[in-house]
Amino acid sequence: MDTKQLPKIGLALGGGGARGYAHIGVLKVLEQNNIPIDFIAGTSAGALVGALYAFFKKYEDVEQVALGNDLFKFLNLVIDPSFSGGLIKGDKLNNFLVQVFEGSGFDGLQIPFSAVASEVDTARTAVLNGGDLASAVQASAAFPLVFKSVLLEGKLLWDGGMSDPVPADVAKQMGADIVIVVNLYNETAFKAREGEKKEGVYETAARAIEALQHNLSKECLKCADIVIEPSVAGIDMLGLDKFLKGGEEIILEGEKAAIEALPRIKEAIDKFGGDR
Repeated sequence: MDTKQLPKIGLALGGGGARGYAHIGVLKVLEQNNIPIDFIAGTSAGALVGALYAFFKKYEDVEQVALGNDLFKFLNLVIDPSFSGGLIKGDKLNNFLVQVFEGSGFDGLQIPFSAVASEVDTARTAVLNGGDLASAVQASAAFPLVFKSVLLEGKLLWDGGMSDPVPADVAKQMGADIVIVVNLYNETAFKAREGEKKEGVYETAARAIEALQHNLSKECLKCADIVIEPSVAGIDMLGLDKFLKGGEEIILEGEKAAIEALPRIKEAIDKFGGDR
């Protein structure tokens, strides 16, 4: 009689804008190597990919949603100009997410999932795991100045990267025995981008925010058992062109990093005493 206790595996997907395509590559490798995910916590881009995977439970379906739109269609789906609080209202994005999730809430997901946002008034982390799924993902990805903040459950929320850019702690709190983290604010992300010499207002602001999240992510990783860090050098986290032109390349970087991490993941499972 096999008395081995099977470990519960949690996946924490960090923020990173266009770099979030790498999460799909990681999911592909985990799925193809029969490493099931029991819990998912996601911040910003990680919340979007994580919610999609929790809904479909197939990386191919997530990839199809992520790569299935041309530039014109994408802009028409999500861009609605705002004149206060951010450049984009976010209403169109919410409608798009409602369609993708087929109107489902958290109770319709195949894997328990938490979206991580930040409270505007207190700067505290807000863990969203019930109610309106589309609005929770929208709030988690509401990057300040780009998107308007989202009013949800009586709280004004914006991007989770402002408080918990790599939510390993949330995955642990959900009940995970082993937490696998995908960190897109790693050392490769913060290296000077090849050929980049601009020092305009946008570049300076983006670089400053990236520095803060890079350092904050190091604190977040203390709850991680396995850290996967795809190479994302040269990828502007808010670069719109990468959302539609470079997705396949970034997915491949996620695959490479996950394959490199496989021995460590299997070793962690074995040490726990389980056999997945």
